[in-house]
Amino acid sequence: MEWQSFKITPQYNSLLTAIRRMKANTNAADPNSWSSWTNIHVNRCPHGIAYFLAWHRGYLYHFERRLRAVSGDSKLVLPYWDYYSYATLPAEFTNASSTNPLYVPRVNTNVRQALTLDPFSNALINFQRGQADAFEPSLESAPHNPVHDIIGNTMTTMQSPADPIFWLHHANIDRLWSAWVKAAGGRRMPLNTSSYWSGGFVYTSTLGMQKKLTYDTRTTLYYDYQSETMPASLPLAQLAPGRTWRVQANPAARAAALRYRIPRALLGNAGLRVGMATISFVRVDGDISPRGPTVGIGEARLELSTEDDGS
Repeated sequence: MEWQSFKITPQYNSLLTAIRRMKANTNAADPNSWSSWTNIHVNRCPHGIAYFLAWHRGYLYHFERRLRAVSGDSKLVLPYWDYYSYATLPAEFTNASSTNPLYVPRVNTNVRQALTLDPFSNALINFQRGQADAFEPSLESAPHNPVHDIIGNTMTTMQSPADPIFWLHHANIDRLWSAWVKAAGGRRMPLNTSSYWSGGFVYTSTLGMQKKLTYDTRTTLYYDYQSETMPASLPLAQLAPGRTWRVQANPAARAAALRYRIPRALLGNAGLRVGMATISFVRVDGDISPRGPTVGIGEARLELSTEDDGS
C-alpha cells in the first residue's frame, strides 16, 4: 500500500508502535530489535552483484512479519513510497519530535533528481545482471542508488535500514520490479525452473529463504501492491525553495495573475512542463478581522514562461 493511503489506516499506528518497540530493544541479537535488521543488511546484502532484487524481496518479507509480531497486528503491511508520484519525503518522516519514531536527521527531503525512466525502457527486456539490456542493474543504478545518496546521512551507508524510510524505499523498488514483469512487452525473467533460482539466501543463522520463492510475489509469497504499473513520467520540477509570491488583488477582481520566468538552466529538464495552471484558493479572515469573519474565494493564474531573464 502506498504511504498516502497507508497513513490513514489503523495499521499506521501499529507501524509506529512496532518501530518504537524495536528501537527501544537494545539487544542486537534479538530479531525484535531494530539494530538486528540493520546488521543483516551490513553483513549479508549483495550490492552491484546478482540477486540484488531477490535478496531484498526476501528481506522485506521477513521484516514485515517481524513488524506484525512486534506490533501484535496481523494486518500490518509494509507500505511503499511512490516517489515517482510524490518526490518529497512524506511529512511524517520529517517531523523532528522526540516521540516520532520515523524521524532521523537527513540531508535532503526531495528525490526528484534521483529519478529516471531508463529502467522502464522497452529496450530492457532481460532481467538478470550479466545480460545485455538488463533491468536489475539499471534499477539498482537509478533510482535505487541516488535516492539513498540524495536523502543522505545514514541512507548513504550500509547501515541504511536504521533510517525508517529505507523500508519504504525498498518496498517501492520491489514494487517496480513487479511492475516491470507485469508490463510484459517481451520482458522476460529467467524461467522459474532455471538454475538461476537454485539455492537460497541466508539472513541469519535461523532465517533464510529459497531463491525460487522470490520469483513472484503473488504465487509464492502471497502479496501484491496497490499499483503495479511502471511510471510513465517524472514528477514536475519544483521552483527554487524559499520563493514566496504574494499578490495584492483588486477587491473587485475575481482573479490574479502570476508570472515566473524560467532560468535557462531548467530548460533542458525533460520533466519540466511549460504552460498555464489555474490555482484555486480560499482566503479566510479570522474572528478578529476588522470586517469580522469572512471567506473569499478566487483563482490565481500561474504562468511558466521561457522568456529570457538573463540568467
